[in-house]
Amino acid sequence: MAVALLGLVVFAVVSLFGNILETPPRPSVAFTNVQVANGNVSFAVATASERWSRSVYAVNVIVDSTVGTSRPLAASGNAAAIVVGSMTVRVTWSDVGGDGTISPGDGFAIAGNGVPLPAGHSFVFYLIWSATGSIVGSEAWAT
Repeated sequence: MAVALLGLVVFAVVSLFGNILETPPRPSVAFTNVQVANGNVSFAVATASERWSRSVYAVNVIVDSTVGTSRPLAASGNAAAIVVGSMTVRVTWSDVGGDGTISPGDGFAIAGNGVPLPAGHSFVFYLIWSATGSIVGSEAWAT
């Protein structure tokens, strides 16, 4: 009897308060059009459904059909180096608002590793919600 009562109490607590422990809803982020300069690209955050710290995001890049290894989003002004096949691509976030969150107006720059991005390739950038691995924003371009 005591075990059944304990089981019922645990079930009630989990049912009533379980969603407190769930992963928060993931945001949705949209970007402006890509700007190309000196063989590298940049774009800005146009909209973000919610503002979350950069620490909850990761970034990744696909070159042609080769998927890179995702990396945590680096602090503003610092590059996250993503290895994609034999190439290294650097992703830099600029926190324009200075609030530590991904928000409208913030910029992203994608560059080669000390060199321009190679010509004749297609690229896709992914902003990833680290809690679930879900893609919350993407931007595609070709060189």
